[in-house]
Amino acid sequence: MKTKYLFRNTIVLLLLAFISSCEEDAPDTQEPGLISLSQVSQDYVLNEEEGTIQFTLAVSLSGQDNPQAFSVLVQPNLVLLKQKLDEIEDAVAMPADLYNVPATVEVPDGQKEVDFQLTINRNILIEKYPHLYGKQLAIAVVVARPSRYGIDETHATVAITINSIDVIPKPEEPVEPEGNLLRNGDFGDDSNYWTIVNMGMGGPSPLSIEDGKLRIKGMDNASWAIYQAVQVEAGKTYKLSGEIFNGGFASNNYIWAQFYVHATQPVDGTDYSPNGDMPGWEFGPDPSWSCPLPASGTIGEHKCWGKEEFKATATGTVYVTFKAGGFGGSGYFDLDNLKFEETTSTTPEGPEVPDPEPEPEGNLIKGGDFGPGSEQFWTIINGEDSDGFHENMAVITNGYLAFDYGTDQGGGAVMVYQKIELEKDKRYKLTADFSSNGGATAQDFQLIIDHYEPQERVWYDIYRGNWENEILFLYIDNWQSTGLGNKLKGKLQEIAPWVVNIERPSGEFTAKFSGEGYIILRFGSWDSPGSIIIDNLYLKEM
Repeated sequence: MKTKYLFRNTIVLLLLAFISSCEEDAPDTQEPGLISLSQVSQDYVLNEEEGTIQFTLAVSLSGQDNPQAFSVLVQPNLVLLKQKLDEIEDAVAMPADLYNVPATVEVPDGQKEVDFQLTINRNILIEKYPHLYGKQLAIAVVVARPSRYGIDETHATVAITINSIDVIPKPEEPVEPEGNLLRNGDFGDDSNYWTIVNMGMGGPSPLSIEDGKLRIKGMDNASWAIYQAVQVEAGKTYKLSGEIFNGGFASNNYIWAQFYVHATQPVDGTDYSPNGDMPGWEFGPDPSWSCPLPASGTIGEHKCWGKEEFKATATGTVYVTFKAGGFGGSGYFDLDNLKFEETTSTTPEGPEVPDPEPEPEGNLIKGGDFGPGSEQFWTIINGEDSDGFHENMAVITNGYLAFDYGTDQGGGAVMVYQKIELEKDKRYKLTADFSSNGGATAQDFQLIIDHYEPQERVWYDIYRGNWENEILFLYIDNWQSTGLGNKLKGKLQEIAPWVVNIERPSGEFTAKFSGEGYIILRFGSWDSPGSIIIDNLYLKEM
């Protein structure tokens, strides 16, 4: 038998700061009658013949001379796990099918302590997860629900990370797949290369590999996901595709199914919704919001929303994930031949730039042509209380004002404004050129006249009582089928029928105040690419 004892200098072992040492905080010095969890040894045992890696943990009872039998549950500690993933470079959550701990630990009459094993399946790690070589694999467990006595909450949890380099051989350099970056996308090799995780609702998994397909059925108060890591290169565009087959799936309850491509790794036991702009479905008994049940064909043909393209903003690992869940259903539908391939983007590179126009006589806006020197007249601020804002969201350049969040991950809002002078009850007209490149799924844009100055990192409430502000142009793409997702160019008045407007499609309005006010351009983008250009922005008394 090939057995190796690997010690602390070859393992990264993380215990909570409050886990006791034998000398400093032994169980007998703790509060009597409390149960704790600890690690028996800082060594682990690697058995190459059996293909296992074992840690020995212990459940202990403090301060009882004649202890009675008791039991505790051993459960994942997702809060501590997330903390460690955030703290440790190259740390990933250990896939659930890699390790095993007893669900219950029983301590018999007369004993204060029982050891048990946390066992990692080294063979599965080598065969199924070679891409995790070089990563720190993290696990966190906690004891809970004792049958007798109480839990010592400050000594109830152990977190461990193990350096994969120490326990598995370096894999051969993988042969880059030709075209498809997903391995086993046809599910012909069972679940190899794929990881299935619970999204925190419990319930039986609706996901299974059957007949060489990913089958989705049941969804009885459950939500699960299946994912695979792939490598992408910054600036390149990738396309997700695949086939769907409806095997008579039906439901009178709320059901969801969604693809994600994101740099965040799904974690077992935690819901996962990093972005929502990839293909998805949402259906149920109410036709007012329900999307049609998936029909047989391609994902692109039968998606309810989302786009099939993903543009990488950084070089590295992203996770192609499919999540499904709901509250009951019959029948099934299958996914097959999933592909994630480099492609040429079909999204236009950017909006068309409007032609410059001479400034009209009597224009009340300074620098509305956004030409040289116009920056001095405009103030640009973070338009919401979040850290998603960045300085390139709104840029005055080359004779126009450009709005672009620049990525489909995260989001924020920006406001560009300047002071103007109006006279109450007089009529005014605002004109501008508008151009969008299309492709957006969650953006909005507004042109507003208001007598309140916008505030940094304060969400601007456009819907205030008595309509004391003037919303001259409101463009919210995800409220209707036609919006920023479509390429548009023209005067605001010309494209007004294509967008949401509030009684001001002409740009004309009657001033509700006299004195100082503000012309405000507000742009927001959340998990959505897409650009807008504004030019020739003029305001005149009629």
